[in-house]
Amino acid sequence: MEKEAYKKMFEDEGGHWWFRGRREIVANLIDKFRLRKPGKILDIGSGTGYNLLWLSRYSSDIRGLEPSEEAIEFSNSRQKFNIIKGVFPIDAPKDKFDLITMFDVLEHVDNDVEGLKKISELLAPGGIAVLTVPAFDYLWSEHDEILHHKRRYSIKQLKKIITDIDGLEMLKISYFNLFLFLPAFAVRLIKKIFNLKTGKADDFHGGKIINFLLSAIFSAEKYLLRITDLPFGLSIVAVLKKK
Repeated sequence: MEKEAYKKMFEDEGGHWWFRGRREIVANLIDKFRLRKPGKILDIGSGTGYNLLWLSRYSSDIRGLEPSEEAIEFSNSRQKFNIIKGVFPIDAPKDKFDLITMFDVLEHVDNDVEGLKKISELLAPGGIAVLTVPAFDYLWSEHDEILHHKRRYSIKQLKKIITDIDGLEMLKISYFNLFLFLPAFAVRLIKKIFNLKTGKADDFHGGKIINFLLSAIFSAEKYLLRITDLPFGLSIVAVLKKK
C-alpha cells in the first residue's frame, strides 16, 4: 500500500462505516466459534493498529505482524504494541497462537497457498483463524490496483485452497457485504465502461448521518451470518480451526 493509504487508514479505522461494520461481523463470528478463551493472538497485517486495540477485548497477549514501517509508526502512536516488522509468511513468528486474524491481507500475499499453510503451522491445536478477502474477479477496479491487490476470490477458489491444506478445518465460509453489493457493482461498472479514474481507492464517507446508516446496514449482516451463509457480497469471510 502507498504511504498516503496508511495515513487514510489511520484516520478512518475507528469510525468509517466499512471498518466498523467489518469489525462487528468478525467479532460476532469470533464469539460464536471461539471454543476457549484465547491465550495468544496474532493479527497478520496489523496495519495502523486499530484492530490490535479492538482485539485486546479477547486477550492481553497480542502480537502484530506488519511489513510497513509507516504503518507501525501509526500503530505505536495509538499505543505501544508488540509488532514484528516483516512480511508474511516469511517473517512469521515461531510461537503457536489460539486466535489468528488476517483482515484483507491474503490478496496481498504472493503465494496464498503458502500463506494458508503457514497459518495452519501457527495455530495451536483447537485454535481458530478468521480471515477476510475481497470477492469476485469481475469487481476488479482501480481500487484494487491502488491497494496493491494481487487477486480477488470466489468462495469456490478459496475453499479449494483451504481444503487442500493439512490440519485446517473450515468452520464457516460466506460472502458478506451483501446489502451494499449492487450499488458498489454499479459504480465500478460505470467507471469501467467510461474509463473513469480518480486516483483514489473506493472509500466513500458521506456525512455523519450517512456514515451511521451505512455502518448500521453493513453490520446488520452479522445476525444473518450467525445462522446462514450469504449467496454473494463484496467480500468473503472464513473461520478456520486447527484440527
